[in-house]
Amino acid sequence: MEKELTDAISAVIIDNFILPNFHEGNYQKGIIKAVDAITEVITESNSDV
Repeated sequence: MEKELTDAISAVIIDNFILPNFHEGNYQKGIIKAVDAITEVITESNSDV
């Protein structure tokens, strides 16, 4: 999974989905958005196989 979900992609997900929502107190939304983004990255990577 490290090939698909790189440190750079993880940082983007944290910066764009987790932190903004957590700062607003929207913990559930931040986690859901992050999981959706991770799922999209992994799904797109596996569709190339």
